[in-house]
Amino acid sequence: MKTILGLDVGTNSIGWALIEHGPENRKGRIIGMGSRIISMGAELSNFERGQAQTKNANRRIARGARKLNKRYKQRRNKLIYALKELGMLPNQIQLVKDFFDPNKIDKISIKPIKKRQPQLTAFDLLELRVKALSEKIELKDLGRIIYKYNQLRGYAGGNAEPDKEDNNDDAEYQEKKNENYIAFARVLQLGIPEEVTIKNRKFNKRKISIETDDGILDGETYLDSLKENDSLELQVNIRRSKSGESITVKLPDKTNWRKKMENLEKELKEKSKELGREVYISEHLFDIVKENPRAKIRNNVILRSRYESEFDAIWDSQYKVNEDFKRLVDNKKLLTKILCFIFPGTSKTQEQFRAEGLEKGLKYVLKNQIIFFQRELKDQSHLISDCRFEPKEKVAPKSHPIFQEYKIWEQINKLLINTKTEVGVNRKGEQKYTYIDRPIPASLKVKLFDDLQNKKEISYGVIYNELKKKYELREKVDFLNGLNVKAKLKGNETRIMLQKSLGNYLWEALNLDAIERQTELWNILYHGKGNEYDIHSERTSRVLRFLKEYGPGIDNVEDTAIRISKIKFSRSYSNLSLKAIEKLLPLVRAGKYFDNAFSNEIHSRIVKLLNENVEDPFEKAAQEFLEKNSMVLEEGGIVNAMAVILVYGKHTAKEFTEDELVKTPTGISFIKNGSLRNPLAEQIINETLAMVKDIWRKYGGKPDEIRVELARELKSSAEERAKIYSVNQKNQKANEAVREKLIELKEELSIANIEKYKLWLSQENLQEEYIKHYSDPSKSEVEKLKLWEEQGHVSPYTGQPIPLSHLFNKARYDIDHIIPKSRYFDDSFTNKVICEKAVNTDKGNRTAMEYFETGSMTQKIFSKDDFIDHANKLFTGRKRKNLLATKVPEDPIQRQIKDTQYIAVKVREELNKIVGNENVEATSGGVTDYLRNHWGLTDKFKSMLKERYENIQPKLSEIAYNEYVKNIQTKQKEYAEKNIPFNDIVLNNELFVEKFNKEFFKKKNNKLVINGWSKRIDHRHHALDALIIACTQPPHIKRLNDLNKVLEDWLKKNKETFLPDFNGSKAELLDEVLNLDENKRKSIFKELDKFTDIQIPWQGFVEEAEEGLKQIIVSHKPKDKLLLQYDEKGNRQIKLRGQLHEGTLYGKTNGRESYRIPLLKLAGKNFATEKIIEKIVDPFLKKQIREHLNQYKGKKDEAFSAEGILDLNNKLAERRGKNDNPAPHTPVSTIKIYYKDPDKNKNANDEEIITLQKLDRSKAFNNSLYVKTGDNYLFAVMEKDYFNKKTRQTEKKRVFDLITFFDAANLLKGEFNKSSDKNTFDKDLLFKKYFEEKNQAKLLFTLKQDDFVYLPEENEDVVFDKESPLFDDFWNDSGVRSKNVYVVQKFSGKQIYFIKHTVADMIKKKVEFGSQDCYEIANGKSIKEHCFKLHVNRLGEITDIINHDEVAESFKQTQSSVVHEPEVVYQTKNVQFFDSLSEMDNEDARFMAMSSPEQHLKNATELNKNIFQEKLSHPMDKKLRFRE
Repeated sequence: MKTILGLDVGTNSIGWALIEHGPENRKGRIIGMGSRIISMGAELSNFERGQAQTKNANRRIARGARKLNKRYKQRRNKLIYALKELGMLPNQIQLVKDFFDPNKIDKISIKPIKKRQPQLTAFDLLELRVKALSEKIELKDLGRIIYKYNQLRGYAGGNAEPDKEDNNDDAEYQEKKNENYIAFARVLQLGIPEEVTIKNRKFNKRKISIETDDGILDGETYLDSLKENDSLELQVNIRRSKSGESITVKLPDKTNWRKKMENLEKELKEKSKELGREVYISEHLFDIVKENPRAKIRNNVILRSRYESEFDAIWDSQYKVNEDFKRLVDNKKLLTKILCFIFPGTSKTQEQFRAEGLEKGLKYVLKNQIIFFQRELKDQSHLISDCRFEPKEKVAPKSHPIFQEYKIWEQINKLLINTKTEVGVNRKGEQKYTYIDRPIPASLKVKLFDDLQNKKEISYGVIYNELKKKYELREKVDFLNGLNVKAKLKGNETRIMLQKSLGNYLWEALNLDAIERQTELWNILYHGKGNEYDIHSERTSRVLRFLKEYGPGIDNVEDTAIRISKIKFSRSYSNLSLKAIEKLLPLVRAGKYFDNAFSNEIHSRIVKLLNENVEDPFEKAAQEFLEKNSMVLEEGGIVNAMAVILVYGKHTAKEFTEDELVKTPTGISFIKNGSLRNPLAEQIINETLAMVKDIWRKYGGKPDEIRVELARELKSSAEERAKIYSVNQKNQKANEAVREKLIELKEELSIANIEKYKLWLSQENLQEEYIKHYSDPSKSEVEKLKLWEEQGHVSPYTGQPIPLSHLFNKARYDIDHIIPKSRYFDDSFTNKVICEKAVNTDKGNRTAMEYFETGSMTQKIFSKDDFIDHANKLFTGRKRKNLLATKVPEDPIQRQIKDTQYIAVKVREELNKIVGNENVEATSGGVTDYLRNHWGLTDKFKSMLKERYENIQPKLSEIAYNEYVKNIQTKQKEYAEKNIPFNDIVLNNELFVEKFNKEFFKKKNNKLVINGWSKRIDHRHHALDALIIACTQPPHIKRLNDLNKVLEDWLKKNKETFLPDFNGSKAELLDEVLNLDENKRKSIFKELDKFTDIQIPWQGFVEEAEEGLKQIIVSHKPKDKLLLQYDEKGNRQIKLRGQLHEGTLYGKTNGRESYRIPLLKLAGKNFATEKIIEKIVDPFLKKQIREHLNQYKGKKDEAFSAEGILDLNNKLAERRGKNDNPAPHTPVSTIKIYYKDPDKNKNANDEEIITLQKLDRSKAFNNSLYVKTGDNYLFAVMEKDYFNKKTRQTEKKRVFDLITFFDAANLLKGEFNKSSDKNTFDKDLLFKKYFEEKNQAKLLFTLKQDDFVYLPEENEDVVFDKESPLFDDFWNDSGVRSKNVYVVQKFSGKQIYFIKHTVADMIKKKVEFGSQDCYEIANGKSIKEHCFKLHVNRLGEITDIINHDEVAESFKQTQSSVVHEPEVVYQTKNVQFFDSLSEMDNEDARFMAMSSPEQHLKNATELNKNIFQEKLSHPMDKKLRFRE
């Protein structure tokens, strides 16, 4: 017999089952089975949505921001130190603490500027900068200018990603056609508002006249906040068309910073040209402010090169005219001191900085090494995925010209012409057809390819019309497949972008039609670094060289180079390397682009496929393709999937020889982090490999075979997962909506429902008897209604309406499998329709198209052409394919098992290393579901979980009854309002519950039916599925896969018994059988049922499976968020998993926690705007904002839009103060609000409660910042002595405490960093010490989320000692132990919640286990008071009791009821027995008399100490008084 391991691998779970099985003699046994759960949060949700996901994306973004801030502080503080040493530091800059350690330079903070401290205005600073260009200024004023450059360094360029606004391919055309610019303007005149509606929203449009530098402009605006004589920045949009020019005025868009920058650059160049010298940025801005003091210059983005140029000019000017400055610049000793402090390290880099600084001087140090220093970005190429076909190559960017060509051919080659071909007549004499696919003509492929070089996209209609016009596509005979009617072929985006930016002249001059030349330019633009606006940067200078080399004589070559340098391509990547694409391209090209001079390897593979029988499903698919489309070897255009097979063979998992297989469990290696660029998939694959390793170790040998089923999400690409998620979300919503409709319908159509279902009510009668009176529709009824709605309420076979009143009448309407289940293993929604029962019976075991080809003698159905037309109009996707399929599709299961996604291939490859390629088999979920039901395991599992449903049944019936009463009352009210008599029978509570309970549990076809049943409420279903997977043999899959072929073969073999005179092919024989009368057909197909009747693996299998499931302890992967790990260099360091606190920083205002929010946030749909307004700190702003919202009639989306906020600030500017004098309030964009309602956040003493965590910022000026901390980390269970007043004895009691993740991380960080030996540092001992010292108690154990505990039964004899011979027997009895095993869910304060280890989900949330969906008490006992912590390994085995000696002692104390007296009082060694109480009293008196006075005093003292132990532990708060 073989040892077989079954694995059910999900996105957050692994089920496993190890069996011994000999299928030839139907013998076997279950060796072991279990479930492993990996708790995941947002990363699982993101993965399922198809989003680019990572566990710590948000934290990484925040960490990046912190790094930028740290670098800025380092730059700033280096500059401050240098200016201070030079005596040039402005007086306004004062440090909290002086510089003390060059290695902690970023820790130095500056004091905030005092309110009344003199400062330069923006105008003054500009004037000073202009003056410094030619005149001497004071050293501290020069320091002020230099310091300002560090604050505004300018745009350096070089970002790789294109701006969002640049993603529009028509940007250049639009720019020529339209004009957008921002100007400082004064509103001269506003017209009368005219109400207009745009996209169902009402706006006020009015004429406007504004004055700008270019003169007066007249246009239109939708801004309500503008007033005449307002002066502000406005965006002017000019649209030009044939009918003329229109001008619209609106507020500036923050995203068009690049256009503003380019406009400013243009103005500077024109001004410089006009004056014949370089005009510096300060001069230009000073002129603007001089002309208009209210002009805004703050939000301008300026090129860094402009600041650098001005820095040079000011420096050189001051060096000439300022002797003091010249002496400082030439002071080498001072320069050396500065360099040694700001670059203190001993590394080569630091030494190089010091040497360069000394060599090039002070100017170079301040300008190049501090202010404008830009570190080189780290190479990120290692993060790019490896190509699955060329493992040593990285995948190519999607924008690469070669990939763009490949992508276009890939799309074109999918296009097919589906032709209807005559194949005889049916029994009615009507023509029969078959449908054959063929590629579109090669000449059309070439035309489409050429067109897509210059077109953004080509629609389905264009291709279809071209086929009709030039290729004689016949109406209703030839159909275009391979492209959805609404879809489009995508063009060469890279070429189109380049061509639009360069223009036709440059394109031709540079000969960019040549793909090599185009690729060269692409490489420069994609990989080039540096500022795209700087002609001397690496990127732009390479573009300039390219232009000079290939386009000599181009005018304005430098401006052209800058224009081309601005082109940015998306950084997204394909799934193939350039090497792989170049191998595939010759095969996918078509027509004149195709060359059939294949390589020897490809040629030999083609010869093999054309001449040999192949078994591999991939090679078989390629063989069938070549046989049907032999012309592709002459004309090209091989579809992508087949091209891959021809180039790379079986492109599945790598094959391993016997010598390459893993020989020991330790040889199983895990995949490296980042190798799949998908953390979740990497984690689940490594967990699977670890599971196999542990199974191998435990059971003493590796399995002979591994059979695996992967979750659909793991086999799907990100795009496919996104589609699946979207469909599932829609289906979930649709199912809920359908259930609600059915509930209402079954409760009877009320007056409210008449309006709601007016579409249906034309078919309905209010008083019809079909209405049912229970409120939970079955799964089949939900499915029926969904199908009915999808079909447009008509039968797809007859076109007749299906009345809702008869929809659930099984005698009238039935669900039909389009392709019969007896011939095709597909029970999905896409293979089902709802139709008349009589039609379904008449159709029998035919496919839909076979039925219409044959026709019906008894039913009035569509004609075949009308059916095809109806199916094409009403259905899409796979359902339409199934309806129009002229033959049963091949390999329905094998298609699912062909996992071509890289993750699925990687799983198989890793398992192949262990047992060999031929011993790893995959199966599909459909087969597993079928066998689970067929073998009776679903029923067994239901029986196991029935108790849970029985426990919740009374609660559910109560909820259902309350809902029923509510609905009845609503109906009675509605009927009364419409004067309709209410004659319904109203059930009382007793009758309703009786009816509910009958429907809750029932038997159907001798099988248990539980209302609302789901296997997913229990984690053990993963192990159950793994067991079925282990027992699923390849012949089982083949039998279900080849149902139609088996049917044809069986009919051919047995035709003599029912059609003895028949002569013809298998297909013709099947057609004749399908046309036999119903009784004969039924008898034949009954005979064929045995093909799907797969026997159970061995006798007693079901009972053994049930017992195995009961033995399982579900393993949960522990969730430790605070780790000590070794890095790549072997250094032990702290590793955090999760955020310490939220990103928002809070402060204190009036002794209360507060924070700022942007006003724009108040416009949010789901934002409690009114409540937030009540929390505003400033009373004046609170009043103004409340009134502002009222003026907008509570429409917060308008009140707090950009225009609404501008309106608010205009009102604030008009504020009047004392004596009605103007007192304008400064403009506001953010508001400070209290964290909690100040009236409710007080304790009993009317003091403010501080609920947030204060940050340790003792070295910073601002030491009152607070944050909201993340989760709790550890829950401590401790024990301490206390005196029991009732028993007057010292007893043990449990006490509890917790530590937050924030506090735990800080504690560990502090102690770990102080530790001299980090390799032996014990984290557990640290937290033990922390809890014991804090609580003056003995720590028993700590608990984290997903930790296991055991809750012993009353008087249970628990074996604690691991060395005991009884230990293994006791804890290996997992069937008994599993009943008392619980898992930690969450904890807060002194409360901790648990749940049974098997529970995966609630039958009904907030009901089954209470509002928390978990519990503190089980079996009448507090879990935390009586439990102890277990260690459960990956396979679900209890291997240890944590701190077992201490726990055992504690357990004995709680179990024992013995009262212990003080030893000092009774020191007798022998037990005495007395015949009477008086005898005992006499003996006691004698004993007391024998004791000395000292002994009496000692005994009395000891007794008093024990009696008053608790009170004596507290300090006395009263004075002792003595009587005189």
